[in-house]
Formats: sequence, C-alpha cells, structure tokens
Amino acid sequence: VAARTPEERHAVLAALRKSDEPIWWSTFEREHTLSPESRRLFEEARDFGITEGFTAPVASVDGSVWICALMGRDAEPDPRLTLPAHAAIQIYVRQARKIRRRVDDVGVINPLTKQQVQLIAMIADGASPKVAAAALGIRVKTVYNQLQYAKSRLKVKTLGELIFRAIELGIIGRSPI
Repeated sequence: VAARTPEERHAVLAALRKSDEPIWWSTFEREHTLSPESRRLFEEARDFGITEGFTAPVASVDGSVWICALMGRDAEPDPRLTLPAHAAIQIYVRQARKIRRRVDDVGVINPLTKQQVQLIAMIADGASPKVAAAALGIRVKTVYNQLQYAKSRLKVKTLGELIFRAIELGIIGRSPI
C-alpha cells in the first residue's frame, strides 16, 4: 500500500486550505469520501458530544491561512448561522493576531497583585465571590475591593471586561471565546 500524503489523510484541512469558504462538518462528511483519519476525527468529536462543527479559513495579508472552528451540539447545520459564524471567526482570528503582535512588540507587564490574578482566574472559571473568598481565606468584601482595584489598574469598567483584558494580556490563561 502506497503511503498517503498528509493532504490525502486529512481531507478537511486540505479542503479548507484550497478554499476561502466555510465548511459545515455534517455537509462535508456527506459530500466527500473521507480517509480513515478524517472519519476518526469526526467520530472522536461526536464521542465528546460535538455533533456539528463549522470550520472556516481566514486568509492573512502575509499569505498564511488560519483555520478556526466553532463546535456545538446541534444535529444539523443551521444555514442562518453560516454568515454570522464566518464573520465571528474572521473577527476572532484577526483580533487574536492583533493581540499577539501587540504582546510580541511591547511585552506584557502585569500590573496586578498575585491575589488579584488568583481572584480573576477563579471568577473566570465560574467561582462566586463567596467561594473565591473562602478558597483564599479572605472576606467577601476584600474580593470585591481587589476586583475593583484590578479593574482600575487595567482601565476597564465591568467584570467581564476585566476577565477579557486579563486574558488578552496573558495575565490569566484562558481562551476569550
């Protein structure tokens, strides 16, 4: 048996590299003959409860192509979501590249205390201020005060903005989406 090229093994990635159109996973599966590796990719996604995906390439000015996927539990693609999802992917990838360039250009200086970083990470993970206070052995009022100081230092107004800015600056390690 002749060895197959990576392109033959991974039909989804190959198709995305050749196109600037987004792909719904279920549509792609129905319309293409898939290699065992590509079939396994879809099967593993379903094993994790991901029944549908939307993958889109985003071409960059430098010639590189970024491929981003949105995944979910819907059984079939919703054509009404194609355009908004593709637009969201393009915005997300461009913003991620912009943030990365900014970090590479100037580096990140963390203006927050260790406790503030811990609190933001805990809140981003879904902890309530009460739970965060108990975990760190501090008062709930201290949690609110520290979060307020952190918002001031990062020049944001809301808790959501604080979390996003901390992620954006690499202070906490989460994906913004």
